[in-house]
Amino acid sequence: MALGGETNPKVAFQAETPMRQIFLLLSIFSAFVACTAIAPISPAHANNNREGTPCLKVGVFSDFGKTASGIILPVLSRMYKIADLCMEPIFLPAKRSALQLADGDLDAEMVRVATDRGEAQNYSLLVPQAIFRVDVQFTWLNSTDFSGTFADLKGRSVGVLSGQRAALDRLKPYTNKIVPLHNLKSVAPLLERGRIDILLSDGIGLADLRKDYTSDKTQLRHKVFAHRLVYHVLHKRHADKAERLALALKIMLQSDELSYFSKEYGLYPAEIEN
Repeated sequence: MALGGETNPKVAFQAETPMRQIFLLLSIFSAFVACTAIAPISPAHANNNREGTPCLKVGVFSDFGKTASGIILPVLSRMYKIADLCMEPIFLPAKRSALQLADGDLDAEMVRVATDRGEAQNYSLLVPQAIFRVDVQFTWLNSTDFSGTFADLKGRSVGVLSGQRAALDRLKPYTNKIVPLHNLKSVAPLLERGRIDILLSDGIGLADLRKDYTSDKTQLRHKVFAHRLVYHVLHKRHADKAERLALALKIMLQSDELSYFSKEYGLYPAEIEN
């Protein structure tokens, strides 16, 4: 709401024969035709899918706020449903989610950018189709004399969501004044009190942050410095499900189901990957 060697998230997908890919696509498309609207998650969601296997426990980042529950979570629920799988959302901070996935207590994580895996590469894999793109950016008060460059971070304190590990690594060569944030709710008072000079984050949740400044004369500035593709993450023990989820997501993207992603929320639908 989320930049080292990496494994290739597309290996399992590319290993399948074209005929196998076509068969799976047609099977999932049949499920898609049967239910066309994005299905909201219900507390009474079944504990097993149609094949009788347990639902996957998916870490959903509580520190991403309404964007996770109101936007990303229904997308994941829909993707699993089209793929004839089911998921059980487990709400917890992004950092703890990563640890529980590593320990095997979770089956999947909500989302990660492709370069935000690091040590996770030994136990996780990306579903080989991005869900959306985010703009990674600096945000600061208009009264702060900041040029919007990494070189100008020297000596400044920078706030970063604690779960965005790649962002933390990116900052280390430029400043040692890094303030881990549990959520974006604390950003406004921290900026105003000078506890942090700059926020580094993707665009997720920034629309709500900007609303905190609509009633006074304080203004926020921002500068985008990178674009990142965001993927759903599975524990490697579920590698056999990666292709089905990817094909389900491709169907959603092709049918324009994710067109409601918008700049306001810092989300943009991903391109369909080959």
